[in-house]
Amino acid sequence: MAESWKVAGTYFESCNCYAPCSCVCLSPPSEGDCALLVGWHIDQGKFGDVTLDGLNSVLFAYSPGHMLQTKWKVALYLDERGTPEQQEALGKIFSGQAGGDVTISNHPFTPVPGFAAVIGKSKRFRFTDHGFSREISDRNGFYSPFAYHG
Repeated sequence: MAESWKVAGTYFESCNCYAPCSCVCLSPPSEGDCALLVGWHIDQGKFGDVTLDGLNSVLFAYSPGHMLQTKWKVALYLDERGTPEQQEALGKIFSGQAGGDVTISNHPFTPVPGFAAVIGKSKRFRFTDHGFSREISDRNGFYSPFAYHG
């Protein structure tokens, strides 16, 4: 039987689309491709007996075109402050290996199902790793509470 888990906190997102991001409405990215950075801060979380309170995880994703029609490249980052057990749990949760229930509410393409996302503009998005180098400002940004479980 799989471990039971639950994480809740705040998610932050920024991408290179103009605000609001057209991808969340199932349209192509406004710049032709999409470079996306999603961060999760866990206020309360458990994976089995492993406590995840106060930890973070970040996902960089790149889609060379329409996000639902192209193959993405992704990199997942786990909080270096976590113990090996906590990092393993974060990896299973945020890579999708741990499973979980997904619901859709309002906008059809979201990392925070069931929660309204606040639309904003990013001050600065900078990412350099895995052969990608992006630095943008004054583009799409979202933030919202989140809660996942499995």
